[in-house]
Amino acid sequence: MTGADTASEPVHFLLLGNAKEHIFRAIEYFGIQKVVLFTSQHLMSENQPFIEQLEREGISVLETVFLDPFEHVALERMTQRMLEAYDLHSNGGAHRVIAGLTGGTNLMVLAMGMMCLAAGLKSHYVVHNETNDLIEIDFFSNLAQNMDLSEIQRSILPGAFR
Repeated sequence: MTGADTASEPVHFLLLGNAKEHIFRAIEYFGIQKVVLFTSQHLMSENQPFIEQLEREGISVLETVFLDPFEHVALERMTQRMLEAYDLHSNGGAHRVIAGLTGGTNLMVLAMGMMCLAAGLKSHYVVHNETNDLIEIDFFSNLAQNMDLSEIQRSILPGAFR
């Protein structure tokens, strides 16, 4: 793969909690090369070996973003952190990001969904069944084609809740 090919590869935003099956399924389905992982600092002792395994298997872990899903304003702060990571890793929207809506806590999934809404991203969900079916979700990206999402982003970014 050339540098140009690597640059065009989408970055996948994935939630990392106790379960890992959904990440393996997304890697298999999409042929993922680059990920940004979102997890809790409290789970790092459990998740660090998994992150190292991904890197040994040739997956570039661009960043591990630490979230606190149980703080007072968790939803707002997690969504803000995700939007900041989106801005950084998409180069202001110039590079494609695909988000996983499986894993972590319910509030982490909701925050990822809010980020998908604000950025108009394609996303996916892995069903916890015998075959770990993956469902691609175009809802947020379809909305972005019909409306200006910049107001949603401005409403979510830091300072909007004061």
